[in-house]
Amino acid sequence: MEKRNPIDTISRFIPSILALLLIHTLINEDEISVAGPDFVAAMILLPSFISVVIPPALISRYAEENCGRWWEAVIGPKFRTFSSIIGSSIILPLPLIYISWLVITDFGVQREDLGAVSSWLWLPGIVMFSVAIAASALHLLVSDLRRVGASAASLLLLVLVWPFLELVDALVMIMNDGMSFGFSLDEPLSMIFLSFSVSILVWAISVYLPDS
Repeated sequence: MEKRNPIDTISRFIPSILALLLIHTLINEDEISVAGPDFVAAMILLPSFISVVIPPALISRYAEENCGRWWEAVIGPKFRTFSSIIGSSIILPLPLIYISWLVITDFGVQREDLGAVSSWLWLPGIVMFSVAIAASALHLLVSDLRRVGASAASLLLLVLVWPFLELVDALVMIMNDGMSFGFSLDEPLSMIFLSFSVSILVWAISVYLPDS
């Protein structure tokens, strides 16, 4: 869908790049050193998170001349499930994480033990795909053609801050102590799995709630 509809990708890419430019312009090496690894990890993941929570262009397409109703009649009960997947951002999250990493390391955050961190950045990127699908499902839920005045329900997107914060904590642990494969709650792998589970749960609830 992102290849066939580049407008959607561009609308997600521009705010993320603006966030990266702000990070690069307004934050210097001294501020990063004072803020610590929590701030660094949040800045690495923030542009990717911004790209996945932006409303998909598919919603406006469905609103054109009852296009959404036609597709819903064709697809049936799986309409919202199918739309939440094809309308989510799959291309951008992972590259944006690596771009953010390059921008942050340009500030001099280049301790020797951070060299191996880049080899694990794909893990938060994969989980960000699940956050993207959950965000797309929430947007479809609150922007349903039959839900007049439901825009206030977009506050539901705040629930996705939880998986984002879990990913930040996991990345902080990887930066500080390296990757470990334990399954206790204070291990990065467990935090990443929790973030994935919360996102999938939000997605499942969003796509199976009644339309009206």
